[in-house]
Amino acid sequence: MGVVQPLVLAPEGRGAMAYAKGKLVGKLIGPPDKRIEVDFARFAPPAPACGWEYNTAISPGGRWQAVYNCEHFLIFDGKTGQIKEIDLGEKFEEKRWALDAQWSPDGRTLAVRATMGRLPNPFSFLLLVDPWIGEVREVSVLRPSYIHNLAWSPNGRFILLSGTISETNRVSYRLIDLSTGQEHPLYLLPPEVRGGSSFAWSPDGDNLLINCTKPGEGALCIIQVEVQQ
Repeated sequence: MGVVQPLVLAPEGRGAMAYAKGKLVGKLIGPPDKRIEVDFARFAPPAPACGWEYNTAISPGGRWQAVYNCEHFLIFDGKTGQIKEIDLGEKFEEKRWALDAQWSPDGRTLAVRATMGRLPNPFSFLLLVDPWIGEVREVSVLRPSYIHNLAWSPNGRFILLSGTISETNRVSYRLIDLSTGQEHPLYLLPPEVRGGSSFAWSPDGDNLLINCTKPGEGALCIIQVEVQQ
């Protein structure tokens, strides 16, 4: 059928659609079982640098979906089928684009790990995007110099980052307090442990699950989290 990425929610979240011949095409799940089409031609791949690839992130509740690649950052309304494009701006006179996007727990904000130019490059930084008014704000992060992963805390107050410090090539962690704008370094793993760039919060926010690999071994570590007010 010539169907390629992106795969997005059908209106009202009752199905899925994929790009085919200039449109997002799919079917609704459950009665009435009918074909739906949403015009996607103006965002259609292939893009010069990123080809046919799109990434997606579904909001809590499932209505909204971020659909993005190195050319576009789109917000798709799964209820109405409308598509809104958000300009992520520029850095060093080059277009910023999203490597990864994650919705806040309340579904109001997107944390975006962004870069610019072409990969591979040593640049990665944190953006906060308000999709409802199109506001994009870069969050100053002293270190790490390259962000690998990010995750919202379950209460939505914090964003945890992992990345590489260029001088030592070691994984570093930073906890960004969005209520104050402060950046806190975290020392989660001992020096002999490698890895650690991948992690996840427990649903209650009391623990972190981290890949903690010693030479010749593979392991997961559970680390208790205590944040002082």
